[in-house]
Amino acid sequence: SCVVDPETTGGPYYVNGLIQRSNMTENQPGVALVLDVSVVDIATCSPLVNAAVEFWSCNATGYYSGFTGVSPRTGQLVGSCVNGGGSGGGGGCMTDELTFLRGLILTDSNGVAEVTTIFPGYYVGRTPHIHVTVHTGGSVGPDGTYVGGALRHVGQLFPGDDAAAAVYAAAPSLYGTAGTDFLRLAGDSIAMGGGYAGKGVLSLSSLGPSISQGLIGAVTIYVDAA
Repeated sequence: SCVVDPETTGGPYYVNGLIQRSNMTENQPGVALVLDVSVVDIATCSPLVNAAVEFWSCNATGYYSGFTGVSPRTGQLVGSCVNGGGSGGGGGCMTDELTFLRGLILTDSNGVAEVTTIFPGYYVGRTPHIHVTVHTGGSVGPDGTYVGGALRHVGQLFPGDDAAAAVYAAAPSLYGTAGTDFLRLAGDSIAMGGGYAGKGVLSLSSLGPSISQGLIGAVTIYVDAA
């Protein structure tokens, strides 16, 4: 039988209205990362077709689009709000209208959502990670956003310590000091808390002889789509 995956926080940097697209990089520098996320319906243990999978992550230096006025090293607001939101650590206070490293894609006939992004950097208090949500029952509108339906899963994906150290060492000019002082997975209270420990860990393989040529990361998410 199939069991629903536990969930974790979506964090303060979610933005509504993500656009359907298979490549979210928008020319952000970083080591390429192709995500293959399989979504399975626990009721049937079968692939879930046409589920909307949303992704968002920080860039190589720890900044999120929409929140580039929040310092990744301190978590404090150093820019100005553009939407009248609160201040500090994101908290709904968007500081720009950038959209890099955000998007959604529908699962295919095999229940797989494949999207191209970059290997994420990190920010204070967190291990490297990528946010993910799964929605069902809606549709993609003319503007590319997902309309209607229901939220079925909120989670995070983790490349793990060894991959992060290898990527950061291979591209120090892109990731900067992240190669030496990122928080390890075992020390991340979100990754390890609330029954989420061991979930969302990507199975990674290289796209070429060198890790700097990119990685592909696969994971399966089990959801209750009823």
